[in-house]
Amino acid sequence: MHLPAGITSPSCGGQPPNDYADTFTLPWNDLRAVEAAMEASRNDLACVLMEPLLANSGCCEAQEGYLRGVVDLCREKGVVSIFDEVITGFRLGLGGARDYFGVQPDLSVYAKAMAGGFTMSAIGGRREMFDVLRDGSTIHAGTYNGSSFNLAAALTTISILSREGCYENMHAYGYAVRKHLEAEAERRGIPLITCGSGSVFGVHMGLNAPPRNYEDTLKTDKALYKKFHRAMLERGVHLLPDGRWYVGAAHTEVELHLVRHAITESLKTVTT
Repeated sequence: MHLPAGITSPSCGGQPPNDYADTFTLPWNDLRAVEAAMEASRNDLACVLMEPLLANSGCCEAQEGYLRGVVDLCREKGVVSIFDEVITGFRLGLGGARDYFGVQPDLSVYAKAMAGGFTMSAIGGRREMFDVLRDGSTIHAGTYNGSSFNLAAALTTISILSREGCYENMHAYGYAVRKHLEAEAERRGIPLITCGSGSVFGVHMGLNAPPRNYEDTLKTDKALYKKFHRAMLERGVHLLPDGRWYVGAAHTEVELHLVRHAITESLKTVTT
């Protein structure tokens, strides 16, 4: 099997390189790279697995036609398309990213977001994808399968998220925070870009345009963001250190006001 450039390698100790012998990584938002990989691998490619919003790597948004293009290529070549919705599932909407973006892959995988942080995972997709379980070709097992506590947490979480206006509010708050961040940064002459969705977005200092892929995110001013991160913490707002922001159903106008004030005051400190 001849693979294109982008061979996956271990990112920390304890990961044998051989574990990645049959896995390779492609640049996000590059449909031609996906097509070339499929041609190079001929009939040996099992699946294409990707986040529909690159949440783990800067919240880079898929360019117009990219998600649909990847799924269509997979169908054409007989390759399984999989959305990793561990982050986006039940954050973007009850139907996850496949509903939010209107693209239906062969499989989607979900996890703790559907149970409010409790141990939970789920797989959904086309019926024929599950034939290997029905005919016994493979098994499905898990330590927490059927756990009443976790199922109760999932049912409660989904019940809350199903309330009228829940997602509209989450997305509105997220976009309000992004708008305030960008406006305050511009006022102080700080290069700052946000990208993603309303409830899941990334903040990149030092960039003048939204990142197209992970490589673009490496150009961010990490030292400046670290200073901003600490300033926000001192004002009662704890942020993830990688620039990823989440908005939840528990957030209200009260939290929005707190965050806006913290942003304004924190950005003052990074420029002094």
